[in-house]
Order: sequence, then C-alpha cells, then structure tokens
Amino acid sequence: MWWIRWSEKKSRNRLLYSGFFMIIISSFLDIVGVRLGLWYYNYEIIPLSPAFLPWDFTVIPVSVMALIEYKHHFSPVLKALIFAFLSSFIGETIFEYFDYYVKGPLECFLFFSYLLYYLPDCNLD
Repeated sequence: MWWIRWSEKKSRNRLLYSGFFMIIISSFLDIVGVRLGLWYYNYEIIPLSPAFLPWDFTVIPVSVMALIEYKHHFSPVLKALIFAFLSSFIGETIFEYFDYYVKGPLECFLFFSYLLYYLPDCNLD
C-alpha cells in the first residue's frame, strides 16, 4: 500500500507493465528449468501450486519495479547487472543453503543463472 502513496503517478502503468512482464518471463523460465531438470525446489509454499510461484510473483517483479522506480537516472544496464549479481550469486546461494532450491547438473550454474537474470532486465527502462 505504501507504493501507491509514494510512487509517481505518471509512471505507474510503466511499472506495472514491467512487473507483469517479469512475472511472465520468470515463470516461463522456471517452468522450463524445472521440466528440463536444470533445478528443482524442495518445498511447496502454497499447496497445490508450483513451488516457484510465490517467488516469481513477488520477489522478482517487486525488486525490478523498485529498481526502475528508484534511481531512475542510473543506466538500465548497470541496474540489470546489479540485480542479476544479487539474485544469482547471493539470493540463489542463500536458497540453496537453506535447502529450498537445488541446482541441476550444470557445472557453471551460477554464471548461467546470472545471464538468465540479466537478459530480461537490461531493457526495462
């Protein structure tokens, strides 16, 4: 609710469209990755739904929308690099440490994740 109060009214449509775009992209990539056995999740947060659904519908779009809303004068490529680094090298490592997320057979998996986080985000601004 605080977002409605403090966000710029003229950019709300752009932010909501970019958040919706990130929901679609992240859900699609998670479905493909789980189906191909590249990674899997150990727990279901919401019963009878895919385990990745809460993260793809909350964490990723909200963080991308926050990066677009705040520091909008920064380069979109730089913001995408920062988001990809934090998400892949720190976020996924924490999820793996708590045994929520299990990587698949790829040896260079963190770099692969970095590219998956970076490519959809680099042109949102």
